[in-house]
Amino acid sequence: MKTATAIEITYTVMLTDEIIEYVKEENGTRYWVEVDAVGSDENGDITVMHEKDKLTFNTETLVRGIKLWLQNGGDWSNLAECETDHLDHDNIWQYGFFGELVYG
Repeated sequence: MKTATAIEITYTVMLTDEIIEYVKEENGTRYWVEVDAVGSDENGDITVMHEKDKLTFNTETLVRGIKLWLQNGGDWSNLAECETDHLDHDNIWQYGFFGELVYG
């Protein structure tokens, strides 16, 4: 009988300004927010409405979302090359705001 041993691997990635701006600009599907309430400020921070709450998607939220997204199977090589899609970005938003995937 074959056996397998699980190992944990930890690595560090460098989030460049290009990656951060790419995810901010590409947004995501965000079907779970009130689209007409979306706004942004001079820093590029994006405010959305979610169930009567204002959520601000800033760099701190983005970094938290990317970290959780990667820990849950997100593809770093695609993100590093700015080749992720709107579904990936939607998941990053959800991880950043809620700490988990809440919607689809």
